[in-house]
Amino acid sequence: MKQIKTILFAFGCSLLLSGTKAFAQVERLPDEASYPVLQKLAGVKSPAVLLSGTWQFRYSPNSKWDKIQVPGEPAMQGYAIEHDKPFTYRKSFNIPADYAGKHTILRFDGVYSHARLFVNGTFVREHHGGFTRWETDVTPFVRPGKKNEIRLEVTDRIDDISYASGYAHH
Repeated sequence: MKQIKTILFAFGCSLLLSGTKAFAQVERLPDEASYPVLQKLAGVKSPAVLLSGTWQFRYSPNSKWDKIQVPGEPAMQGYAIEHDKPFTYRKSFNIPADYAGKHTILRFDGVYSHARLFVNGTFVREHHGGFTRWETDVTPFVRPGKKNEIRLEVTDRIDDISYASGYAHH
């Protein structure tokens, strides 16, 4: 069966699509896989949707939502990030209807250091790492042709190696 892939970019984050099975039959792909970024895709009008730009940002669970630029570090945008206290990004966006029936892969190009991903209110997975790219299949959680929301809870972990060394710590 012919493989099809498409991409949405966000944050240090991209969304890939693949497969031609009926949407309800698409099985979730492994979280740790890697997927190519395609420039063209037959049957899909726009193979890439950029999600970078203004996102909503909440510094703490009790604070109100503010605006922040993504990609970009909160510390460089006036927020004093505290260790082991999560802060949250969220972004609403539409997935084109012609993405239906394809795997939807969300790719982050760099998140520091512990991240918990939610799509349309459902927990998808977590990732540990320092500004490293990671991808995950979000097919069962997105709605092609409709509005969707990504929420990413990020924690600057005090037990992260860069905290202990001071190297490349943000």
